[in-house]
Amino acid sequence: MVVYDRLEKTTVLSVNPDRTYTSASLVKLLIAFQALDHGADPARVTEMLERSDDNTASDLWVTYGWGSIVDNAVTRIELAGTHPPASPGHWGDTQITAGDITKIYRYLMEKAPERDRTIILAALHHPAEHGADGFRQYFGIPDAVGAGNFGVKQGWSCCEPGHSIMLHTSGLVYGDRYLVTVLTQQPGPGSNYPAASDRVTAVVKKLVTLLEK
Repeated sequence: MVVYDRLEKTTVLSVNPDRTYTSASLVKLLIAFQALDHGADPARVTEMLERSDDNTASDLWVTYGWGSIVDNAVTRIELAGTHPPASPGHWGDTQITAGDITKIYRYLMEKAPERDRTIILAALHHPAEHGADGFRQYFGIPDAVGAGNFGVKQGWSCCEPGHSIMLHTSGLVYGDRYLVTVLTQQPGPGSNYPAASDRVTAVVKKLVTLLEK
């Protein structure tokens, strides 16, 4: 996990920032950059981010470069621990780290084209409570800091029963001052999602006690 203060330009907290996780939907941030760079309809990018729509993500992934989307971001943002999925069609298997997710948000706020930043931030500030697949997205940062205080991209994935759950919360809080990334790999099966979500929220609630409001 990593917490970065944009105002003070300093890292508030860093725990295992280089540990690698499967990205799940966090890679949609990189898909958004590439798609907007190449003229995609902003409404499709917004749909992908606000509702974490997998079908839209898959369409944009194929249209705008498959794994090269990740490779391009690695070069552009100087990501040290991010790698494309071993199977090109499985965008959610992209490998990421909390340190790199923090760099991605810093790129969004500091270097991304203004138009792209505006589109992406609007989506992150207004996520649907439930994703396109019905999963409740308001775990972690949203439940911890409350309405109006966050912009987020969440990630969740599982596989067969008994396998690990990936449950990630990431984004900006308190007037976009702080960048918060908490990546987790928790015991499966998928029926444990509510308990896993509660654990992530509890972690973020502790983190935000360190922050000036």
